[in-house]
Amino acid sequence: MTNLNPARTYNSPRMAARHASILAAARAGLTEKGFNGVTMQELADRAGVTKKTLYNVFGNKDDLLFAAVAEVVDDYRESGSHSEPGIMAIVASRDAALDQVAGAPDYANAMTATLMQVDDDHPLVRMLLRDSVAFNEEQLRLEEARGGLRDDCNPTVVAEQITGQAWGCIVLFYKGVLSLEQFQKQSRLGLLLVLREVARGEARDRMSDQIERLMKEQERR
Repeated sequence: MTNLNPARTYNSPRMAARHASILAAARAGLTEKGFNGVTMQELADRAGVTKKTLYNVFGNKDDLLFAAVAEVVDDYRESGSHSEPGIMAIVASRDAALDQVAGAPDYANAMTATLMQVDDDHPLVRMLLRDSVAFNEEQLRLEEARGGLRDDCNPTVVAEQITGQAWGCIVLFYKGVLSLEQFQKQSRLGLLLVLREVARGEARDRMSDQIERLMKEQERR
């Protein structure tokens, strides 16, 4: 899969730093006020630039906020693409996403709230849901090609299940049903259990080993 938001190339370190500052300010604004609540003037003030600069660089508020979110999503999907292809890439991507939520739980909650509010055809729905299904399916088909999945496994259906399991845990965390620690454990454990169910041979053994390690870590706490 290609990057959601290909990084801009700057000859000047100052320009690159300004770009990073603008995206960070956008994420801070999203955390506090949500996708629809923040204004371009507020984002300009946070980033220490003029509103005209924001429009020159990004065109409009939606493009700016989308770029800010896409940068985060790209980071954890890249973690998956740098891992071994197949189900291990799915696990690596989930681990990176969980690390990001742990580092910025308020931002994760703001994005969850926003996702629930936007229309079905909003770019965020594609980026956070449809593209997640596509990424998972791509990795499952790579695993299938090397014989790591059961013959009766449907990669499309399993990809949808994996994405649904992830967002189910996120919603439970957002609503306060799960603590941050519980969310991390249940999200990772649930993913591993789904993957073990559809894997076979060495791939299944690797999932079983990861589940066993996770359970032992929890027992020591």
